[in-house]
Amino acid sequence: MDMIQLKKHNCPPYERLLQAMHTTGHAIYVSGVGTGKSFVCMKLLQDSGLYDHTNCLYIVPQESIAHTIAGYPEFAYVKDRITFCNMQQFTSPEKALRLINGYGLVVMDEHTIIGLG
Repeated sequence: MDMIQLKKHNCPPYERLLQAMHTTGHAIYVSGVGTGKSFVCMKLLQDSGLYDHTNCLYIVPQESIAHTIAGYPEFAYVKDRITFCNMQQFTSPEKALRLINGYGLVVMDEHTIIGLG
């Protein structure tokens, strides 16, 4: 059952992510505040039957954002494949690489809040 319906502006990034997953087995998705990253990520995980092993590291600047996303009804179908991580855990490039290692999809949400935008 297709629970997640993307808005038109989310279809091109979704297709690029799907292509990246198909050709390389991983992707990093960074987009502006309020652009629908959460839904694109959930749709990718929901639809990627060929990538049932793919897990997502979802990086947020604040725990409250993780709680909001986890509360979306659509999240129920993919929640076991997403790990939330607070941006404060990225204290060095080396630690960042260790943290993202093993994840097929990395989403950095609300990155402009922490001055990375």
